[in-house]
Amino acid sequence: MWESEPVSAAPGQKFTLKFAFKIERLTAGKDWNKPGVMVIFYDAGGNRVAHRDLMRFGEDTPWKEFISDFTVPADRKNIAKMRVGLVMSYCVGKVLFSDLELFAVPEKKVQVMKTDRKSACDLVFPAPKKVVSSGRTATGLRFDDLSVKASAGISGSFLEQVKKIFPSGKIPLELELKKQNPSGKKEYYELSVKPEKVVLSAETEEGLLCGIQTLLQLAKINNGFLPEAELRDWPDFETRGVIMGGIAPDGLKKMKLYKINLVWLCGGEFVSREWSRPLSAAEKDQIAALYRAGAEQRIRVVRGVRPGFGTVAFHFSDPSHIEAVVNRFKDYYQCGGREFFLAFDDLFNIGRDRLLFEDDIKNFKNIANAHRFLADKVEKTLRELDRDNKLYVVPMYYFDPTFYSSIEKDYLKTLAALPGNVEFINTTTLTDTGIENARKLTGRSPFLWSNYMSQFENLSPRPEIIGELAMKHSPDLSRKLTGFMFVILPDHRMMLELFSDFMWNADSYHPEESFARAMAGRPDTAGDRMKMEFARFEKELASCPFTGLSKDEILASAPDMFNRADSWEKSIAGLPENERKELRAGLERHRENYRLLLKILKAGEYPVRLKRLDGDFSSMPVIAGNFLLPLKSRIKKDEALSAAARTTVRGAYDDDYLYLRFTCREPAKDEKHNRVTERDGMVYTDDCIEAFIQPPGKKGYYHFAINPRGAVYDAWKEDAEDKTYNSGVIVKTADKPEEWIVDCKIPWKNLTLSRPLKGQTLKVNFFRAKYSGKREFSSAFPVVDGFHEKNRLWNLLLD
Repeated sequence: MWESEPVSAAPGQKFTLKFAFKIERLTAGKDWNKPGVMVIFYDAGGNRVAHRDLMRFGEDTPWKEFISDFTVPADRKNIAKMRVGLVMSYCVGKVLFSDLELFAVPEKKVQVMKTDRKSACDLVFPAPKKVVSSGRTATGLRFDDLSVKASAGISGSFLEQVKKIFPSGKIPLELELKKQNPSGKKEYYELSVKPEKVVLSAETEEGLLCGIQTLLQLAKINNGFLPEAELRDWPDFETRGVIMGGIAPDGLKKMKLYKINLVWLCGGEFVSREWSRPLSAAEKDQIAALYRAGAEQRIRVVRGVRPGFGTVAFHFSDPSHIEAVVNRFKDYYQCGGREFFLAFDDLFNIGRDRLLFEDDIKNFKNIANAHRFLADKVEKTLRELDRDNKLYVVPMYYFDPTFYSSIEKDYLKTLAALPGNVEFINTTTLTDTGIENARKLTGRSPFLWSNYMSQFENLSPRPEIIGELAMKHSPDLSRKLTGFMFVILPDHRMMLELFSDFMWNADSYHPEESFARAMAGRPDTAGDRMKMEFARFEKELASCPFTGLSKDEILASAPDMFNRADSWEKSIAGLPENERKELRAGLERHRENYRLLLKILKAGEYPVRLKRLDGDFSSMPVIAGNFLLPLKSRIKKDEALSAAARTTVRGAYDDDYLYLRFTCREPAKDEKHNRVTERDGMVYTDDCIEAFIQPPGKKGYYHFAINPRGAVYDAWKEDAEDKTYNSGVIVKTADKPEEWIVDCKIPWKNLTLSRPLKGQTLKVNFFRAKYSGKREFSSAFPVVDGFHEKNRLWNLLLD
């Protein structure tokens, strides 16, 4: 056995090992009697504490690269050093190694806060672009001392609105409209705060109103006083929005404080069975009041229709359905609306991504033509009412078009025939490539809807950088998108601060700095620091990673994790009751999940062994036979629910292929969803089987979905899903009275393995999506919430 020089190591520390190897004339034994690579851990005195096998080599192979990530056992607190060991165990032959590299994986650290404020404007959100501050509060100058003095050109209605904010005072607040706007943005403003007067100038009343919001924030931050400062400020995104289910007129003032200028209301008026009824007089009065409040705050309120998303399927050939939609837009217009949306998003989730009526199929051929027909009808109606009316369309496919299939691209190309003033909404296009692809498909720049926060129930007690704010993007993003809006959680101040800061300063945005300023403005600094540390531990506990570890090591590390959880429960005891209750409930839920995962692991085979093919598909051994529902759906805290419809997976391999057979029992055969026929179409919206396969040393994984027709979806998923990947999988399906079967052969060469080696370990999970009858989403190996849980992939050992 050869060992490397010792390297410092700490419990829980993560490392990556890379090297090249070649094997010649190998005669190996069974199981672990093969050449291998391991890591040996030592205490400070040089005593061996533990070891971890990373790989065993089973056959001759030409030069190839090996990469492995591993973690120092967290439960062995006395570990101080480690060595890489190359071992020959009861075997003969020659193993050559080259270019061995071992390096620590740096922890992702978040800048928690900067308590030293450079200026009194540090806690203003969004941050002003240019600030020159004296660093002191102007003596005697309070916000309440200001009195409005307006120059010519300011409208009477705006002046009346501002005087409500500054009712009386001795110090003049001079409002000026002037043609001095180097930014070219209509909300540009300049603000000068001096002890003797305050001057606010802008080219538009929108700019003046933005400057007033800065004054309001400065006063709040400084206990009613105003600091001496000179500001020049303007937005990067001209349209900055929030997405809400509903809002009261007074709520618009809070949005304006953060310089939001668009509120997108996606309420449920069109999801009831009475979706086609006219609005009542009371409803119209309520809607009109919100439009008036929006006009006063210079906030554009956008309302719209989601045809087909409710309890009644939309019938495009039925004049009464078309009339109901058109009349709803007319009602919104008469109430004061001037911007509207027509949304087709998420229809595929409820089986309405295709035409459902015979006359629709005859008249429109496909869903894209029907959507264009309706959108064109609405756009013409709105334009007849007022040429300045604006229509937004949310397409049925609204994710990054870089990864669209041909049918998804054709759908968007069909909608692109709509007039050029119609804007298209997209939810995930932040990369230059994605934006350019969206522009090519639609003939216009996209408007981005950040859908990230809709994935979470509540994040209020856990301050953190979230969503698109942490993603890398183009430094001129605001010039490539027509606008940006985000889903807001109720009463989530930090979300408003961070997202408003991003939208105003997108082209020069630094997420850590913005987050630090937001944290510095919170009253409980110590408590927030603790909650951030708790959030990091909570994510570690929630992930419960099994991959890359032996069963014994996983079970041995569990007590330490539970002890840390107990310690955290004591630490959060001093938090306010509402926060403590939520954090404690989340902690206990994760502990229950972890206990159950360990119980399943202990009772099961880990790693699962994959034998060489000896016969045909039917003779392959079963490698997974008890599919489970996600743990979140369990009834008893200590018992996972087995899927009602049984699924089994058989598997084997040879030098060229990975062989898998899925057998799916189906009691509701006549209700089976089995519609997608195109390669890389939305196969996963049908009844289907899925497989996630992660080759050794890779961070991402291959995603396969196959429906009973044999339609294939295959992609490489790391950050996003790349559907340009083509696995070359060979599929054969069979439809029997009580079950359907999928046989597939996946070439190893397309799984980045030119030749499989006995002893190699893949990471896998297998899934079934059942839409027929009672819906079920089940997995061969346990997941907590859903399919795409990379830490739940189990080891599959080539035997």
